[in-house]
Amino acid sequence: MKKFLLLLLLAVTTMAAKADIGEFALGGQAVYGTNNKAPGIGLHMKYNLRYHWRVNWAINYNFKKNGIQSLDGCNDFNYLFYIGDKVRVYPLAGLLLRVWFWQDQYYVATEKYVDREAEGRFGVNGGGGIDYVINDHFIVNAESKYQFLNEDSQVHFSIGVSYLF
Repeated sequence: MKKFLLLLLLAVTTMAAKADIGEFALGGQAVYGTNNKAPGIGLHMKYNLRYHWRVNWAINYNFKKNGIQSLDGCNDFNYLFYIGDKVRVYPLAGLLLRVWFWQDQYYVATEKYVDREAEGRFGVNGGGGIDYVINDHFIVNAESKYQFLNEDSQVHFSIGVSYLF
C-alpha cells in the first residue's frame, strides 16, 4: 500500500510539474475598434504561466480614418477553460496604453503648415476570447474586449493566428 501511495504521489507531482511548463506562442491578428470604426493589424505574444493562467501581450495599429490613427499596447491576463483537446475559452482583464496620431494642415498666406500631434491615455481591458488548436503548431483565436478609456472607450475585436513554439 505504501508503494502504491508513493507511486501515486510521484505521478501527481510529475503531472503538476508538466502543467507548470509554459507554452509560448507568437502571432498576428486583424483588429477593429468601434470608436473610430477603423480596421487594423497587430502582433501578439502569449505565454502560459500555469496550466490555466496565461499572459498576452499585443501591439495593434488602427489605420487612419478621418485623419486619426492609433497604436495600442495591451497586457492582458487570461484564465483558460479547456473544452476538450482543441478549444480554450477564456475571460481576460488587463492594462492598455493607446496613442492617437493626427495632423492639422492650415495655410498662412501662401505657406502651408502641418502640425503633427499625438495624445496617449492609459486604460483597462475586460472581455473574453476563444482559441481553437489546429495542430501542434498553430492556433486560431477570436477575442472581444471592452477598453475603458474615459470618453474614448470602445469595443475591440480581433481575429488572429498564432504559432506555438
